Amino acid sequence: MKYNGSLDDYFEQKEMLRSQLEARALSLKEKREEVLKFVARFGAKASKASQAQSRLKSLNKMETIEVKALPLSATIRLPVPIRVGKVIARVENVNLGYENKTVLKNVNMVLQNGDHLAVVGLNGAGKSTFLKALALQLKPQSGIVEYGYQVTTGYYAQHVAESLNSSRNVIDEMISKAHPDVTRQEALNMAGSLLFSGDDIKKKISVLSGGEKSRVALGQILLQKAPCLILDEPTNHLDFQTVEALTQALMSYQGTVAVVSHDRSFIRRIGTKILEINHGHVSVYPGSYDEYVWSLERGVLSERKPANTENLEAPFKANALKERVAREGGNYKEIKKNLDKQMRQCEKNLSSTVEELKMLNQNLALLNEKIANGSGEEIPLAIKDLLVVQSRIDKLESDWLDLTEKKEKFETELKDLMT
Repeated sequence: MKYNGSLDDYFEQKEMLRSQLEARALSLKEKREEVLKFVARFGAKASKASQAQSRLKSLNKMETIEVKALPLSATIRLPVPIRVGKVIARVENVNLGYENKTVLKNVNMVLQNGDHLAVVGLNGAGKSTFLKALALQLKPQSGIVEYGYQVTTGYYAQHVAESLNSSRNVIDEMISKAHPDVTRQEALNMAGSLLFSGDDIKKKISVLSGGEKSRVALGQILLQKAPCLILDEPTNHLDFQTVEALTQALMSYQGTVAVVSHDRSFIRRIGTKILEINHGHVSVYPGSYDEYVWSLERGVLSERKPANTENLEAPFKANALKERVAREGGNYKEIKKNLDKQMRQCEKNLSSTVEELKMLNQNLALLNEKIANGSGEEIPLAIKDLLVVQSRIDKLESDWLDLTEKKEKFETELKDLMT
């Protein structure tokens, strides 16, 4: 293959291509598994039979990609967690918040051994609050959060880096919190996977940047052999390849995971159970993130019971609109007019987002074909374009979910206004 760039650029582009193909192959594998699950689950139901058959036929149209495993240097190997019972944590009748403000109300759920729980919801909905309470770092206002027998947790959030010992170096600080059975070589491998190599492992914590400290804290937690990992935005401060390695490690992790992340691809591939936070109300959905999104797209979840938002410090609590009408002198028509306008704009944005996603996915297919069949300088150029397109798709998918939530909110407000 003729390539006019430097040798380093050449290998960098090859590595980038391999990473992209790995991600694509994993995505396709998950989609196939999702289709088969759906068919097995709904194929016998008259109301779903046609959808099941349609999705089954789509399997034949899917491309097939076979990629060799990542090399050791790009792999995160998580220690096998200690053995525990079936129940990891039980949350019963819990209200969560700060001082006199309640963020989440009447939370009930059971986290079972092996669950990979993805927590989703709008920014500020209370996702981090939930994880903090699950990690016993936040005392409930009422109710109980209790662990199963011998269950320990590894809790990662941005603030945990503040508790690092500044006088230690990177590798010693990672080892300081590791399980006694973890070897120094395993700790060195973990440090390398988290971008600390060579003399970097000897750096004092005191001279590290905020991002480097966060990676040390993440390494500490991953080496604890905890049967339950509670991770709040673990992919921050990681490069693409390390995020991919962490994703694969957590996908195959034998323990339990509860995770919040703004990275939709990360959530999609790790989550086998979804916990949605919606206006202070918590709902658990068995199945993958794609199944959850599929249900949202088709309105399957539109019959969700509205949250009991009494006394919640939330912007859209029950009767808020009626109170606003009274406060503004009974200007009902003007408020309804503004809501209708916001609803129309939201629907317009949703429609344009869906159309752009269709176009970008078509472009993605063409670029994948060009990478597979191209030669010379075509390949690195196609890879560069593919990264841009994939980044835009991820952004639009996130926008689509936010717009869907906003539309739901406007519908609720209009309904409240009419009653």
